[in-house]
Amino acid sequence: AVLAGGAQLPSPLLDAAYDAAGRSWVPRSRIKSLPKSQRSMLLSGFTHQIEKSRSGAAGCTRCGAKIEKQSIRIAYPVKDQRGEYG
Repeated sequence: AVLAGGAQLPSPLLDAAYDAAGRSWVPRSRIKSLPKSQRSMLLSGFTHQIEKSRSGAAGCTRCGAKIEKQSIRIAYPVKDQRGEYG
């Protein structure tokens, strides 16, 4: 997808599970390294996360813009430049 100003959204990782407790995406290649108790809590088959911004302190990982409190935000798993999945 192309944003205003020609910026491009990163491509989604298609093979990830969502850790609702940690509020993060876990790539399939790292699931086996998690404790069994945590593995059983992972959500599979989801491609996006939609939620209201809780505090207004979060920022977009793509452009850095602040996300206003109570705004709807949509996330999907991507490889982040810090080596994390977000």
